[in-house]
Amino acid sequence: MIKKLFFTVALLAPCLAHANIPPFVSSFSGQIVPATPTCQLGNHGLVRGRPIIANGTILAEDGCPLRGAIDEGQSICVGYSDLNWYKNSQSVINLNAIVGGWPIQDPFCGGVQTLAQIYAVIDAQLSNVSQTGQYLVISFYNRYPGGQPWTSTNCPDWNDAQTFWSNVSARYANDTNAIFSIMNEPDWQPDCPTPPGALSIQQIAANELSIWSLIRSNAPNSPILVWSTFNPDNTINDDPNNYAFLTSITYGPSSHTIFDFHNYGNASYLPTLASNAANETIPLSSTEGQSDNTHLSTIDGLGIAWFMNQALPESGVPTGVTVFWPKD
Repeated sequence: MIKKLFFTVALLAPCLAHANIPPFVSSFSGQIVPATPTCQLGNHGLVRGRPIIANGTILAEDGCPLRGAIDEGQSICVGYSDLNWYKNSQSVINLNAIVGGWPIQDPFCGGVQTLAQIYAVIDAQLSNVSQTGQYLVISFYNRYPGGQPWTSTNCPDWNDAQTFWSNVSARYANDTNAIFSIMNEPDWQPDCPTPPGALSIQQIAANELSIWSLIRSNAPNSPILVWSTFNPDNTINDDPNNYAFLTSITYGPSSHTIFDFHNYGNASYLPTLASNAANETIPLSSTEGQSDNTHLSTIDGLGIAWFMNQALPESGVPTGVTVFWPKD
């Protein structure tokens, strides 16, 4: 369900050095944003407090950046209850967050999953992160409507997403270590059958806004990651037709809302993306991306919360990654 899609993003402005990227200390919808808290490593309990949206990203409650991995392959069908996997991701590679996900119609598990099965998986994941001092990003993975077989087109089923979030957001609204991600890559569907057919950015935006409003009504204080686009150039660029999405949702600390993207392709686009987002006062996160030294070093240097797309082995040591960061 996780796709390694490589794309080329046209640079919209010269690459900027990290020091020149404006911090998010201006206003979000009229609200003055405080300066970024200083990261205080280890200044937290096992059950993390609410994340902070500051400095153009989402931070742990102690002010430290979110760095994580996808629970890929761990939550399929039965839920991954091996606490050692979570412990090693935290103690060996210093990750303080994990992305979990559960579609209602799972392609690998033989049909429609009940809410009880969905809750069992998320409960197990939350139990694990609550014993390791990590956050859990609960993500809905897009599906074909009607339970059609899984294919690479991976069309979104917005009805499933509505059902999922109407229940899940209410159940986990008070979990301070839970973060909600509306849908995995809703813009990756160029070959969708009709219906639903490929949707325009504006149509996707309307669906995202509807679910964002639903989640917010159930969970007023939970952070929400919106869009989770496979191609960040789809929205944060100079095309005025694409700003419908950016203006349909209020971003920032006042709404606990972050624009999420997936970090693939040439990493040289990242400074420009960060600069454009800063100019629009839109905080960023990246819940999926290439797991190599260049991508991780670049996005970490920009201060953007990130999650590597690599199913970590039990040992916690990712393949091909030799850059590391402090333990939170």
